[in-house]
Amino acid sequence: MGAYLNINKNICYPKEIQLLSNKNGLGSTYKPKKPQVILSFGKNLPTVLISKSSLKIPNETLELINDIESRGLKLGQGWSGTAYRLDIPGYQPLAVKVPYSNWYTGKRKRGLGIDYTNEARILQKLPSEFELQFNSLVQETRPEGRKFLVMNYVNGDPIHPLKNPLTKAHLDSIVDIDYRLDRAGIYHRDQGSTNLLASSAKAENPGKINLIDYEGASVFTPQESIKHNGLFDPYHQYFPSFCFIQNVTNFQSNGLPTLLGDILLVKGFNKNSKNEVKDLFKYFLQAKAKQLKKQIEYLKANLNETNNNSPLRYAELQAQYFENVSDDLLLLEAWKTQAMYYTGMARIVLQCAPEYKQVSTDLQKKALLCSKKAISIAKKSLRQLNQQDNHLKELLQFESSYNYFLFQNIQKILKIDSPTESKLISSEYTPLSDFIKSFPSLSPIQVNIAACIESICRPV
Repeated sequence: MGAYLNINKNICYPKEIQLLSNKNGLGSTYKPKKPQVILSFGKNLPTVLISKSSLKIPNETLELINDIESRGLKLGQGWSGTAYRLDIPGYQPLAVKVPYSNWYTGKRKRGLGIDYTNEARILQKLPSEFELQFNSLVQETRPEGRKFLVMNYVNGDPIHPLKNPLTKAHLDSIVDIDYRLDRAGIYHRDQGSTNLLASSAKAENPGKINLIDYEGASVFTPQESIKHNGLFDPYHQYFPSFCFIQNVTNFQSNGLPTLLGDILLVKGFNKNSKNEVKDLFKYFLQAKAKQLKKQIEYLKANLNETNNNSPLRYAELQAQYFENVSDDLLLLEAWKTQAMYYTGMARIVLQCAPEYKQVSTDLQKKALLCSKKAISIAKKSLRQLNQQDNHLKELLQFESSYNYFLFQNIQKILKIDSPTESKLISSEYTPLSDFIKSFPSLSPIQVNIAACIESICRPV
């Protein structure tokens, strides 16, 4: 995401200093004998468009922002721009999100028209206890007039099966973040693994997660969370009318399958790895049950809703049965999660790499098969159910309806009938391996975690 700026700490600001950019444009070092760029603080300042009064950005930082792309180490790169870290002696590190330089020329269509103003407003609404906090939105002095988003720098590393493995503490932290975002009325939309920064096991607060990148986020009221029309999910993929808006569902459909898939890709498809995936998925459902109970209490208190309100009723049943989830219900949720994941990834592939349209289509067909599998499990469980367990029967009916909702929506997109395995083969198929070489971060789409969990729950 960001860039380090190494300056002699004995220099007193404001004062003329000399900076020399390295050959790669990824760092700046104090070089008094061979100056390449001379900065006079205060004479070339970007315009501050929005700022947080308690975090006024100093002039020496403002001037450096104009040239941040040539000064420091990149923290990360997204579809609309790049993030950099900026270190100024005497101040806390900052993260600066910078749009691509050809943004407004139309050369990079994916980034066209986005200026981080919405993200700046979203960040201002984040709960005060979040480590990530908004600083300012500034506009550079160059003719392009790009808008740079300035935040405090958040420390953390990506979750990795070997270097920084996913733990139950991480899942607790993610679910807690999602609950707090729900309370704040912020829907993140993009809880992929790359937006989750985790503290290491040796850190002061091991297991802590920071969620970053609110570029696609939106806001909602408690009333809108239970009576929605697809406003927060324009593709109508994850929230049928009997569900209320939940950030945890976004994580379940995106980041969770990616992290679990990484475990299998790195550690191998052996019994130990599959058991690890199953245990983590089961723990996630249990953590989700605790979060649902808190959110239900909050919504009831603020909306005067009753148990008969179906979004709350469905959530109540999930909270009740996920707390001590059975293997059958675990499998049902795994196949539903896999269906949501394939659907979301199909859209991401189409947006990021339209030349791989066939990969996107095949992912959607796989999503159909997964939702169909989940419906089958729900119906089988209903047939075998003790007639006296009316609450579990009600939950299974909800789950069947949810997966049928997913199934119908994907069918509409593909305009095909119920798929069979043979229909997954296309004469125009682009090898998935070619796609993964171009986008290695999306390699978990090769993994069906539901099938792996099923092989443990129901060994052949």
